[in-house]
Amino acid sequence: MKVRSYWRSNSGGATVWLLVVCVMVALGYYLNQHPELLRVVKPAPMAVVKIQRTPRPHRTPAVVAATPEPTPEATPTPEATPEPTPPPVVEATPAPTPKVAPDFDTIARSFALWPKQVALVKATVFPIVFAGKAAGQTQVPAGTAVRLLRVLPDSAKPQVEVEFQNTRLLIDAASTDLVQRAMALRDAPTTSTGATSVVGGVAELPSPKPADAFAVTKFKNSITVDVVREKTSQAGNYRNTKEDLVVMKLKLTNGDLATSFNGLTGVIYIVAEDIVHREKMKVIGVTSFPISLPPHGVLEKETDQATTGIYNDTGLGLHGFRYNGWYLRITDAADNVVFEKATTPSLLKSADVLLKTGNNRKYERQ
Repeated sequence: MKVRSYWRSNSGGATVWLLVVCVMVALGYYLNQHPELLRVVKPAPMAVVKIQRTPRPHRTPAVVAATPEPTPEATPTPEATPEPTPPPVVEATPAPTPKVAPDFDTIARSFALWPKQVALVKATVFPIVFAGKAAGQTQVPAGTAVRLLRVLPDSAKPQVEVEFQNTRLLIDAASTDLVQRAMALRDAPTTSTGATSVVGGVAELPSPKPADAFAVTKFKNSITVDVVREKTSQAGNYRNTKEDLVVMKLKLTNGDLATSFNGLTGVIYIVAEDIVHREKMKVIGVTSFPISLPPHGVLEKETDQATTGIYNDTGLGLHGFRYNGWYLRITDAADNVVFEKATTPSLLKSADVLLKTGNNRKYERQ
């Protein structure tokens, strides 16, 4: 029973093995019948190719430069953020202060504000004087320039004294442009320069230069200067000959009622002209004198007598020098020229040469 049951349980495995054996027997038989199948095909021998080795070219050993070590980059320092610049403070330009005209009292007290001339703003009647007597009157139209002599210090009744064609007249200040001209003088810039001096009454130094504008204006607006010839020609010792004996009389009048002028010096030159060569001149007299004028004062001065010498200006034998004119120069205490006057523009033009010429010496006019 046990054999039967074992057989039954292992009959499947035996069958498999039996089949395998049968297949192997059959395969052996088949190969035996066909031996060509068992022949091994040997491969053909491979051709050996010899490769010639190319010799290496001689290489110069390259100099390998040392590669510098990279410099470590500096860590950038963070820039400080600039503080914002505050906007510029723009100062407001102050508005120009309007110029205020000086009042009448200020003008009356300050002779520096007195112009040399004023213009009439309305027609004004002036008297006509002939030989010291009234001979009628004339109406001077507006816009006419008249000479200003003085400003009266009376604020209750502002008046000025003016001169027109040698006739003096007191008129209302409102009839002139005094205030406008005084304001122009006040606002005008002033300059000062040096000047020359006179030694012993004879100028030996360079020509005069203009003085301080204020001093010139001050003097011209206050002082009236008159120069008159006192003597004339007289006959010489020979026929047709003459001789000029000259004395000049000067009169200075201070029209300012409150200001005095002291420390001034006047020098007057009397000159003669050559009869034949008229460009040649000769100084025949030089007189120097001090000037001191109180308020509303007057100074009169006569020069030393000067002579031309004998001359002949008619007929045959023309020769010599005859009287030609005079030149007056006034300086202040600092030797600044405050006033100049001459009989002719030619003499005034030649003043720089004249001042370098001594008495009884000749020069040529410019």
